[in-house]
Amino acid sequence: MSALGHSRLKVSNLEQSAVPDWYRLRDSGGRASRESAEMSKADQFREYAEEAMQWARRSKTENEKQALIELVRTWTQAAQRSDGR
Repeated sequence: MSALGHSRLKVSNLEQSAVPDWYRLRDSGGRASRESAEMSKADQFREYAEEAMQWARRSKTENEKQALIELVRTWTQAAQRSDGR
């Protein structure tokens, strides 16, 4: 687990945080950027799904790609539920 309490994924030979890139963006005072603070949960989930899809496109193996595509489905469903669909 990272210092933020988020688990880490092993993707190929690289260890990647399960936290999307936008979450890591901080201003000089250590506060979350204004853009991320204004995102709805559904929008955050869609960002997670997009990041997972980008990883899937770059995946080296079919197993890795399928696992990431499943993650895309999970985040997309979470966004839909959050929107009340």
